[in-house]
Amino acid sequence: MTDYYEILSVPRTASEAEIKNAYRRLALKYHPDKNKGSKEAEENFKKIANAYSVLSDEKRRRAYDQGGQKKVEETGFKEWTSTDDILRNFSDLFSGFGTRVHADIREEAVAEDVEASVSIEFRIAALGGQIYLALSGPKACASCKGTGSRDGKKSLCSACSGTGRLSKASSDSGQFFTITQICPSCGGSGIDRKDHCLDCHGRGLIDKKKNIDVRIPEGVRDGQVLRLRGLGHPGRGGQANGDLYLTIHVQPDSEFRREGNDIISDLDIPFWIAALGGKVDAKTLHGRVSVSIPAGTSTNNLVRLKRKGIKGGNHLFRVNVTVPKKLTPRQKEILKEFI
Repeated sequence: MTDYYEILSVPRTASEAEIKNAYRRLALKYHPDKNKGSKEAEENFKKIANAYSVLSDEKRRRAYDQGGQKKVEETGFKEWTSTDDILRNFSDLFSGFGTRVHADIREEAVAEDVEASVSIEFRIAALGGQIYLALSGPKACASCKGTGSRDGKKSLCSACSGTGRLSKASSDSGQFFTITQICPSCGGSGIDRKDHCLDCHGRGLIDKKKNIDVRIPEGVRDGQVLRLRGLGHPGRGGQANGDLYLTIHVQPDSEFRREGNDIISDLDIPFWIAALGGKVDAKTLHGRVSVSIPAGTSTNNLVRLKRKGIKGGNHLFRVNVTVPKKLTPRQKEILKEFI
């Protein structure tokens, strides 16, 4: 079943603003102008439009939470099938209403948010922890404090009247729209070139490397996206930083496997403990423990240790009964008594 929350990478408790921001970010990523000829991008563009149409509408979202897609259909909602219809109806989320945004300007519009991925150890994903992440990207220019202007002077670009944009009317299949591009005279800064900051050339930003500490929450899953507020690129002119969307890739572990919040591992026990019962020493994510083995345990039996998994989950030991390769004559005699 289609999961609209998963499509937009937002939790079920997401606010209206979070849903809108998630849709806008993904719509710009899969926009037809940016992915010309890509059927996969086109399908993703439609999926996120359908997800946004449902989750951004209070009545539809309530119906979806109660009964899924079937319940939503009862509200009269029909999924989008045409990218042109989506562009016409949602164009105000990309720029001004009725404007179809050119790819160049779109890249700049979403530059404040950053997408990155990181590979982390199984144990950090399970228990949580701190990691260090090195990112490259723009920071506010120290010379002009992010304004882009030299010595506080700021004459507006005469070509774009300070907007940093140039627009022109165009048409496609009989439909009229406006294409917006970065102004070539000022490079999108809106400031006359003679007043550009010498260090950032009017951008207000300079490219630098930065190291950040990231707190990984307990129980994070492979493929999960963390939204880290304020850790994206800085806004121009002293505006707030964007967010960092960090995709987590969890490395497999040689000893432990995850199923939900439970942990599974193999446990070798000698055959006499399997027959008589007893205690053996074993490793868990939370340290070494003593595990009670009931009498008559066989290979592949599961022994459960409560609350030693992830976030209160259990640890399940899959038993492997081991048999010694060499026996003394006395041991052989004892075993023959069981025949």
